[in-house]
This record gives sequence, structure tokens and C-alpha cells, in this order.
Amino acid sequence: MPMELMVALARGKFPTAVDNPADVDKLRVLAAAGLVEAQLPDVESEAQCAQVLAITPEGKAALDKSMAKPG
Repeated sequence: MPMELMVALARGKFPTAVDNPADVDKLRVLAAAGLVEAQLPDVESEAQCAQVLAITPEGKAALDKSMAKPG
């Protein structure tokens, strides 16, 4: 789930590289939603490595909201 990746990213430092193809796909969703700033490879590129530059203010708000949910 993309928000699980967001939580993991929030614990790290930026910029950070992501080279797991499944996580790169999640980053595509997060970037399209405006929750992260990232440099993404072309979908057809053999090397699926992305660079996450930052979590946007919208992304931080989404993280706060998801962390506030009970259970």
C-alpha cells in the first residue's frame, strides 16, 4: 500500500533512492497524488530506480491523518 511506503520514507532522510520495482510503482501513485516529489524512471525503462526528493506538505498532512486513525 502506498501509505505504508510513505511512513517508511518519513522515517528516512532525503533525497533517498528507491530501487524495488513495486515501490517505484507506489511512488508513481504518490507523486501523481502530489504527496511526494520524486524523479521517476520511464515506465518502460529497464532500470527501475527512483529518487525521492521530499514529502510535500499535502503528503505530511496525509501522513498525520493516517497516523491519527484508531486501530
